[in-house]
Amino acid sequence: MKMFRSRISSPLSSRHAPRKASRHAPRKASRHAPRKVSLRGFTLVELLVVIAIIGILVALLLPAIQAAREAARRTQCLNNLKQIGLAFQLHADAQEIFPTGGFGQWAKRMTDGTSPKEREFGNRGRPLIAPKQNWGWAYQILPYIEQQALWGSRVEDVLPVPVAAYFCPTRGPNRVFEVQGGMRAMIDYAGNGGSSNAGASAYAMMGNGKDGVVVRVSNHPNVTYGPTVIPGRQIEDGTSFTLMVGEKNLNDALLGGRQGNDDAGFTEGWDHDTIRWGYFQPTPDSTDSSFEPPVPVLSAFGSSHAGVFNATFCDGSVRSITYDVDLAVFKLVCSRDDGSVYNMNEL
Repeated sequence: MKMFRSRISSPLSSRHAPRKASRHAPRKASRHAPRKVSLRGFTLVELLVVIAIIGILVALLLPAIQAAREAARRTQCLNNLKQIGLAFQLHADAQEIFPTGGFGQWAKRMTDGTSPKEREFGNRGRPLIAPKQNWGWAYQILPYIEQQALWGSRVEDVLPVPVAAYFCPTRGPNRVFEVQGGMRAMIDYAGNGGSSNAGASAYAMMGNGKDGVVVRVSNHPNVTYGPTVIPGRQIEDGTSFTLMVGEKNLNDALLGGRQGNDDAGFTEGWDHDTIRWGYFQPTPDSTDSSFEPPVPVLSAFGSSHAGVFNATFCDGSVRSITYDVDLAVFKLVCSRDDGSVYNMNEL
């Protein structure tokens, strides 16, 4: 009986018996023992290499980013001119003539007021339309760019209000500043006053509009300028070959303040603020604040874009024209009835 019990109990007791720790088993680490952590940082040379690589990448990417931004701004400028060109067409559909260049600098807005004094001041009655309006084309097309309310407002409420479509984004924000005791909003675009060199040496007397698209009007019965332009009649050289409105040359260093061709606002009649001529070579903007531009520069088309300025033609199309376009060709572009032809690739 004892032998039987020993045989049975022996395997049970061996299974439950505590095992001896192997001499090769790892010891249990004490929870109070410090751990050894290997830390390795960047060396000074490695940091300098990383910084140099980042600098090279930035130098490579920055011009591409700037070029992409300028391309977007130029596209927005073309869209502005597209909108202006469409407004000219809508004006022609409604009034059977293109907007005019108005009468002259600092002219009063004309309305259908009950007395000559009220008409001259321009705050009584409804504003007159071309060709009886002294204010220029940029004011006359306001109803056709969704600015009907501004068009019919009082003079003092019209002058200081910037119109978004009248500013090229490359030049920066809208320009509104004080002129002759009141605030006036400027404009970056000018109508085509033709290729005439009349008054080429006298400030604010350039051209007469007789071969341009945006013509000068007269408020005197004995003085006449060019006829009002009727699309399909006076534009004998073809609407797709005749420039209508383009960007104007300015001095970027003087933006936000008065300069000779940017000091009266978008409502201005026949003046350098709103009219430019094809008699002069298109010119890029100056960046020299001490530069005193002569009449040829004050009268020229141009822009802040590199290499080109944007323009809309009489058919509503928009194009970019290089500054180095042959002047003889550019005169053809700005004349509506010279009877000559040119190749669009020359622009």
